[in-house]
Amino acid sequence: MGQPPVLIRPYEPSDLRTHVRLLRELRPDRLYTETGFRYRLTALTARERRRWWVALAGDELVGAATAVTVWWTRSADAALVWAGVAASWRRLGTACGA
Repeated sequence: MGQPPVLIRPYEPSDLRTHVRLLRELRPDRLYTETGFRYRLTALTARERRRWWVALAGDELVGAATAVTVWWTRSADAALVWAGVAASWRRLGTACGA
């Protein structure tokens, strides 16, 4: 109670700065820069069918997710999915605002 509702929507270019900031928090084992992430988005191939989503609580970006087909295997229906939530939004029982 008291938390704003959470909205999940597709990534938009205006999310770049806050999205990269969140990815740095969630994945300290990787190097994320705005330039690098922008390049990654433009370098996607059609066979990847990668999608990105963000979770917003009001104006605050509190989560991110991605899914991509595993095109480098023989399986036509394999995919990888990753999702992360900002530490300050974990274990609140909000279940994405539900």
